[in-house]
Amino acid sequence: MQAYFNYLVQERSLSPASCRLYLHGIRFLYLQVLNWAHLDVTLVLPKRPQRIPELLTRQEVTRLLAGVSSPKHQALLSIIYG
Repeated sequence: MQAYFNYLVQERSLSPASCRLYLHGIRFLYLQVLNWAHLDVTLVLPKRPQRIPELLTRQEVTRLLAGVSSPKHQALLSIIYG
């Protein structure tokens, strides 16, 4: 089973969350449908590196807020960005 999950991660490039979904589906099949007493599976799923979003510079934020004419909308954008 570990080889199958290695295939999902390496060949199909599925995320660990998607692999866990597959694992829960397999567990349901064996435990609920086939009425096995237990299913002990320990899988090693690599974590994906966390992607840090690109931030705006101070000048870009200033231009963005200056482009809004309504003070209400400018305040909303300031709050949302902050």
